[in-house]
Amino acid sequence: MKRNALVLLLSMFLGACNSGLVRDENDPNTDNMGKAQTYSSAADTYVKLAYEYMRHGDYRTALSKAKQAVARDSNNSNAHLVLALIYETLGENGSANAAYQRSMEVGGRNPYVLNAYGSYLCKLGEYSRAALLFDKALQNPLYETPWVALANAGYCAGKAGNVSREESYLMRALERNPGHPAALFQMAELRYEQGKYSSARAYLQRYREVAKPTAQVLYLSILTERKLQNQDQERSDELLLKSDFPDSEQAQKLGY
Repeated sequence: MKRNALVLLLSMFLGACNSGLVRDENDPNTDNMGKAQTYSSAADTYVKLAYEYMRHGDYRTALSKAKQAVARDSNNSNAHLVLALIYETLGENGSANAAYQRSMEVGGRNPYVLNAYGSYLCKLGEYSRAALLFDKALQNPLYETPWVALANAGYCAGKAGNVSREESYLMRALERNPGHPAALFQMAELRYEQGKYSSARAYLQRYREVAKPTAQVLYLSILTERKLQNQDQERSDELLLKSDFPDSEQAQKLGY
């Protein structure tokens, strides 16, 4: 079964743009950006604009705004980060890697930078390097969304073939945030692959309590209910998949 994708909580890293604080690079308890710096409000405005345009699929304008953010403040790690994310989305890996590297240079302790770059490296199959970045992000006591890095670390461990480590990360993610959809879905997938279908169902039910089911969720639910011989739920999910995601890869797999 195709595993769930990595997760980036993009909106959360934007909160750092509004801090207006100077961070001390020598203080281990601070979420500093790698150097003591005062954030440029002008650069942060362009970061927010770039993010919003990217979120709405206007990558040309998003790229322009991200470049303006970097021009305004070349030491703003969030500016380089949003630029890297845009390049990554556009498939320009050389430019994406350069932007990630620069973001790390100026914000090497920013947990959102570490999580994003780790996710990027995991997609490239560099699992060991990615794991180091996820773990470094998790060492920051002021990281507001550690369950995101934990879920990504779990996914990456699974891709590397380390199932026990994958499960450990995912369980830790759910301890920190019991309603994190990505971790719930990944646990459901893991349980299904282990042949623990009742447990897979339980995680899928928890997912549906906190988020609207995606095509992937419905597909896994159909397979799970089929194993559990629950035809009523199987048919119900099939109808939802047909009606809500008729052109999806999952619908095509089932021959709809």
